[in-house]
Amino acid sequence: MWQLYVGLAIIFFGLNDFTVKKIKKAKPEQILFFQFISASFLAFIATIIFGQTSKINFFHMFLGIGLFLALMFFYLALKLGELSKVAPIFGLNVIITAILGLIFLSEPFSAKTITGLILGTLGIYFLGGKK
Repeated sequence: MWQLYVGLAIIFFGLNDFTVKKIKKAKPEQILFFQFISASFLAFIATIIFGQTSKINFFHMFLGIGLFLALMFFYLALKLGELSKVAPIFGLNVIITAILGLIFLSEPFSAKTITGLILGTLGIYFLGGKK
């Protein structure tokens, strides 16, 4: 089931990146404002429907600030650069996440994992690197 969720996330992130690049007149902070307003509303509705609530703490706030900053810098990069170069380089966040999972969450560490990380990094380099 998680594969379906990952597939949907990939599709929606791809559509999001394309749409942000397509919007030429709006500033990145305006786009983020409307994204966060709509996302907050949808998250509120999902919480009501699924009944999942948790105690809000500093870590939750930190996640929101981190996401905001990441998207702000990404949108600024999209405004200045080509989508076909910015998006793959932004994909390095996947490599960083995997490394953090290996180090701090004690996820399985193998030659296959290291090879995948190296090949992923090389792939991103070739997709987004200079001509």
